[in-house]
Amino acid sequence: MSASVFEQKVEAWSGAPQSIYSDHFLETQAIDGPMGYKLEAPPLHPVIFASTVPGFGQGQHELLRSFPHNHTLLALLLTVFMTKRRAAGFCCAVTTPPCWTTR
Repeated sequence: MSASVFEQKVEAWSGAPQSIYSDHFLETQAIDGPMGYKLEAPPLHPVIFASTVPGFGQGQHELLRSFPHNHTLLALLLTVFMTKRRAAGFCCAVTTPPCWTTR
């Protein structure tokens, strides 16, 4: 996870929960090569943000005050096995097992 503080307000908590992601890097390597990943810019929930902000005291206070100007980018690691299961109609968690069908 990577977060940044922007000059303009982002207000990543407002509106309907939405995210944008890229699957570009999921299957760019050989099957026995490095693990693929998905990049996602998720909505931010204030409690989740507050529980993951590093530090304590005044430094943490300043980061929490900057919440309206923050956004995060996630990298979700996925194996080729997991992407093949997803393509077959299965929904898989980032860590396996368990996998369960959505049908």
